[in-house]
Amino acid sequence: MLMQKFVGKSYSLLVEILLWIIPIIGAVTGYFISNSIYSGQTVLWILIGIIGGLLIDVLFFGPILLLMEIKSLLKKNINKS
Repeated sequence: MLMQKFVGKSYSLLVEILLWIIPIIGAVTGYFISNSIYSGQTVLWILIGIIGGLLIDVLFFGPILLLMEIKSLLKKNINKS
């Protein structure tokens, strides 16, 4: 039981960290694309990288966060009754 709680809490922490890291990686990727292929459009490619990272967050981590929220709401309702 102790290991189950540890894995559950560390999984939510890992998801939270990844939600921040992916847009940062997108911005860095956009910066390197702008320097190697399209010089002179650095800000545009950084913004495209950040938007791409946010889209990946929404598409892949949105359902995971939704399931985690449903799980916590179910735990609260079970503890009330």
